[in-house]
Amino acid sequence: MLLTLDEALAQVAGLAALLVPSQDVQTVRLFRATGRVLAADVCADRDQPPFHRSTRDGFAVRSEDVQGSGPVVLSCLGELPAGKVFGETVGQGQCVEIMTGAPLPSGTDAVVMVEYSRWVQGEAHRSIGSVELSREAHAGDNVVPCGAEAHKGDVVLAAGRRLDAASIALLASVGQVQVQVFCPPRVAVLTTGDEVVPAEQSPASHQIRNSNEFLLASAIERAGGEPLPQPPAADDPETLRGALTAALRCDLVVMTGGVSKGKHDHVKEVLASLGAVIVFAGVAIRPGKPVVLAHISFEGRLVPILGLPGNPLSALVTFSLFGRSLLARLAGEAQTALRLLYLPLARSFAWRPLEFTAFVPGTISGESGQTAVTLMGSQGSGDLVAAAQADVFACIPAQSVGPAVGQTVALLLKP
Repeated sequence: MLLTLDEALAQVAGLAALLVPSQDVQTVRLFRATGRVLAADVCADRDQPPFHRSTRDGFAVRSEDVQGSGPVVLSCLGELPAGKVFGETVGQGQCVEIMTGAPLPSGTDAVVMVEYSRWVQGEAHRSIGSVELSREAHAGDNVVPCGAEAHKGDVVLAAGRRLDAASIALLASVGQVQVQVFCPPRVAVLTTGDEVVPAEQSPASHQIRNSNEFLLASAIERAGGEPLPQPPAADDPETLRGALTAALRCDLVVMTGGVSKGKHDHVKEVLASLGAVIVFAGVAIRPGKPVVLAHISFEGRLVPILGLPGNPLSALVTFSLFGRSLLARLAGEAQTALRLLYLPLARSFAWRPLEFTAFVPGTISGESGQTAVTLMGSQGSGDLVAAAQADVFACIPAQSVGPAVGQTVALLLKP
């Protein structure tokens, strides 16, 4: 019996919870850490920011001097650029011209933006003289207080976080130019099928190039794994059994082909012969209905096996739905749940209701600040052109007549 999508996702989450994340850690230079998973908490080495920081170009003032609705004239003592400290304490009726990022001078507690200022006397180019401010100020205006982002010793990034550009910048800001990360899980990529030939080979009329090997290797790498392509296996039980046994030395096995009900589809019987526990064999989705999830104990480890359909669109959708969560857990990520994006539909899409949850290729576009998705359809689960041109896969629930213009749809992100 086919599982619903929600049931299958719950089974994947249950299996992921049983997996032991990578315990191997390495220290890498920060420039090499993007996309890796942090293996140890990182703490702030000082308050962030380390001083009361101006967020605007303008004038640092005592807020009590700049009250009421009318303009106020203050005596400007000088200029303070970022990276400098003003040596005097600002008194009543005084101010300092300040630049974005500079520390507030002693005695001041707010910044009035330069747009609300006018020099009335003195030398503006030297920032000395009298300046008229036309906007009142309250304590804290245009200022980030010392320690507002983090205090010294606070955890700013916890172990299990996948590092992106902002995370890398934060690590640099606390002096962590070398960082401890988990080693990426090793993922066996096993393609099957008598019709498959190497991508560099000219196929005969009845053959196809092995694009799935590259598709899955790329998706695995982008998801944080180390893809290890295996020699392709023919549609023969003994050959497949040997190939699977060799692949079990990896942390995760992802294979394509041989999962349907044809006479030459041997994956399920071979898994059973190896003592694998089949979690599910078939999910009510299109494309990807024959997808298989199993696990097997091998050399003291629990190794998950994800059998994907051989058609590339099916393989991409099912890996995105089920493979990334398993891989995230093995990589040591704290967040492993499937994440969807939600956008309105740009144009109506003719759709015949199905008994399955469908995933339809779509492109994201934005006009006049309105981001939306346009569904493009495909020529079936083998349509690699549609898969490559798509930005996302729109989820259309079972029995749905299809989304209307402006209706919000759930979107599965491509790896």
